[in-house]
Amino acid sequence: MSSQRLCWRLSFFSRAADVLLIVALATPAFLVAELARADDAAGLSDPATSLETISFEEPNSGYEDIAAVPDCAPAASAASGWTFQADALFLHRSDAKPYGMLFDLATGNELLNASDLGADTAPGMRFILLRPLSEEHTLDFEYLGIDGWSSHTEFDQGNLFLIGDQSQSGPPVETASILYASRLHSAEINLRGTASGWFEPLVGFRWVRLGEAYRAHGLWDIGGGPEPYSLSYHTRNDLYGLQGGANAILLEHGPLTISTLGKAGIFFDDSKSTASFNTDVIGGFNSSERTESASFFGEIGLNATVRLTEHLALRGGYQVYWIEGVALAPNQVLSTDLANETGGIDATDGVFFHGANVGLEATW
Repeated sequence: MSSQRLCWRLSFFSRAADVLLIVALATPAFLVAELARADDAAGLSDPATSLETISFEEPNSGYEDIAAVPDCAPAASAASGWTFQADALFLHRSDAKPYGMLFDLATGNELLNASDLGADTAPGMRFILLRPLSEEHTLDFEYLGIDGWSSHTEFDQGNLFLIGDQSQSGPPVETASILYASRLHSAEINLRGTASGWFEPLVGFRWVRLGEAYRAHGLWDIGGGPEPYSLSYHTRNDLYGLQGGANAILLEHGPLTISTLGKAGIFFDDSKSTASFNTDVIGGFNSSERTESASFFGEIGLNATVRLTEHLALRGGYQVYWIEGVALAPNQVLSTDLANETGGIDATDGVFFHGANVGLEATW
């Protein structure tokens, strides 16, 4: 029998033994009864039966020498296998840059500021796949995605003044329903150095997409009665670049491990902004602009892992993500001349995302 086949069989019997142990613990009464019945059938319960009367046959000489059995324990290298982590994220998004968006036309009082469009905490997912290449290097694949940030507010019938573009000259409206939505996606591949054990420097490539939408719609009246209108701004930022960082183990105690991870990089940002104002009365106005610039993306996190079994662990922690030098949808209003359909783009804004994560880790 080859060493590979023998290791496979030993691994199989080891896992089977785990299952049998669970069954034995769950049904002790049944096993005791079965053993007692088996003893009676074999005559072992007879006091006259003793060890001196029981003969044992010599082991078959055809068996392999026990010393020749190979060491099937996994090495602390690429043979250690894969690690997969799946986390649910609950992240809060920071507010937009402040400026007045909606006013009472009669009094001039500000009714809505861009900073009021705060987004509630939104759920998302993060997946991490780790594959050791050797005792000193591990390949790291990661993805995160959140689509659910949104803020919505309504203003009923009134004499309102909505800031529609950089002219800040209107339009005057009667009602306004305002929505602000944001989403974040990221994919990355990193190479980690694992020689020291507790400290793992890393370098890799990352792609980040930040997409946003600001919309206002309702009714306005410029002399012919109430008519519907819609104002919208959309931005998309695609970041590409190299990043560096490290993962460090802060504490290991029994099944508990506490670690911290930080990554950051300067990225190439391809930003695009589109704007439109549409109404049945005077038609539509549209503009679009695109720019390329340097942006920053960084993250830091603290995680605790509690090992439940040999192959399964529970994870939990807190994460912070920071993007600087991007285009956010509400802030494009003051950079766009919709009346003349002249595009403009402001790609100098920043945004924070932060919140808790909880998930599972599987190794095989």
